[in-house]
Amino acid sequence: MSFDPADERSVAQMREWCKSAVRGETFENALVMMPDGSVWVSHGGPKSVNLDGLMLDDAIIIHNHPEFAYDYNLSFGNDDFKAMVANPGISELWACTTEYDFFARPTGILVESDYSRARDAIVIDEDNDPDFHHMIMEGLRRLNVIDYRRTRV
Repeated sequence: MSFDPADERSVAQMREWCKSAVRGETFENALVMMPDGSVWVSHGGPKSVNLDGLMLDDAIIIHNHPEFAYDYNLSFGNDDFKAMVANPGISELWACTTEYDFFARPTGILVESDYSRARDAIVIDEDNDPDFHHMIMEGLRRLNVIDYRRTRV
């Protein structure tokens, strides 16, 4: 499996193929589009996937939030944010569910305390949006430390 990293159409087609490949899986899986055009596959468990050992600078990471996990259809959690802190050169981070695509990208230097700052600043209103992870990510976006968006599929 490969794509042409110099051709945005090829990148976009592979990105969409990867999102559809992991969406709805019962275990967390990741497909990592590497800057050389290769695609790495990592199979995880019910709530996490391990990408240790991969150089993630300029990589596009696409993973799912499994349908039967406790946080299904929720945005990026603290573990996803920690992955961005540990790998600030990530080009794109995606999480896919059957309802949403979530996108994030670091816009500067991230520190773990940014997550707590964003979490502590939100007022949870479960009647309007029960996804507190989404509210935290929106808070991080407002702090200008990440680009972030949630798109209904």
